[in-house]
Amino acid sequence: MKDLVFYFEFTNDAEDEEVGHSATYGFVVKKMFYEEEDDIEVMDFAYEMEELYGVHDWSSSPTKEVHGIGFTSYEAETKNHLELMEKWRQFFVRLCFTVTDIVRLDDSDVRDLDDYDIYKEIMRKI
Repeated sequence: MKDLVFYFEFTNDAEDEEVGHSATYGFVVKKMFYEEEDDIEVMDFAYEMEELYGVHDWSSSPTKEVHGIGFTSYEAETKNHLELMEKWRQFFVRLCFTVTDIVRLDDSDVRDLDDYDIYKEIMRKI
């Protein structure tokens, strides 16, 4: 069993034209037994959340150290970022996993980081 890092990079081009991104949030699901079948549940929930909040583009960079689920969205409104993250957090809690608090990452541009780098950054902030 490995930990799973979940993170979301919100890019709001209309709001942050000069910067190109606005925020990245994440949390860790502790000691999760993750199998390919779990992808179906995750993607089903992603489709539900897309209907409510906008596009969830897959942006994970897998590593052998941790499982990773990363998304990017340019449609989620800034006022809904934490609400959306909390819904994702509760999704894993309902599956009876231990989940950390949501953390905002200082380095909002995570495109050059893999899942393990993001995991380490979240764990450092908890």
